[in-house]
Amino acid sequence: MLHTRPSSSSRVRLHQRSVGRSFANRMAVAVLATLPLLASCANSNDTNAPTTGSSVPSISAGSESGGESSAPGDLCSKEIQDKVKDVIAKPVTFSVGPTGDCEISQDDPRGLQGSFGTVENASTNGGYDTYLTGIEATMDQVSKVQVAGLGDQAVVFTGLPKMGSGENFMAGGVTDHGTYLLQVTLTQGKGMARPDLEAVAEGILRAIDTASS
Repeated sequence: MLHTRPSSSSRVRLHQRSVGRSFANRMAVAVLATLPLLASCANSNDTNAPTTGSSVPSISAGSESGGESSAPGDLCSKEIQDKVKDVIAKPVTFSVGPTGDCEISQDDPRGLQGSFGTVENASTNGGYDTYLTGIEATMDQVSKVQVAGLGDQAVVFTGLPKMGSGENFMAGGVTDHGTYLLQVTLTQGKGMARPDLEAVAEGILRAIDTASS
């Protein structure tokens, strides 16, 4: 049997796509990794710490309405995939990542790449506000827009990545359900404007939120 070797251009496209996916995954993992650390710092009772005029974000412990809610099951189900496809309105591929999040990608390595999923036991790791603090630590020129009608509170955000010298906005969003969060992270290399990315992030948040209703 003859085995043909992929052309150099095919190998380059595969490498570019892999780089795009790994960057989105690294960003999401970096944000999630900051949650316990930031929660620990925020919950410190060190009375010798200097006082400044800046406000310290409050730590969400889960509201009474959402504190007993349980995290949704399969967010990469066919039903959720179809809803996300409608939001993106372009061909997209789904796969379950190593952390259990649902990863999304497009054939064009400059297209939307990213993931969405659940942050379980969120209230013990600092909650919604600490998650947003972690997001801000990974981005420059961060813009946050509140989203109505999702969970206890929700927000979508855009910004430029601090890692590397990227000039393309990345985006994401998070919904607070007390004991767990729903989150989405998106990157792209086509120069999409903030409003367009915000609309996609909000649409995906709303699509996956239906799984927890």
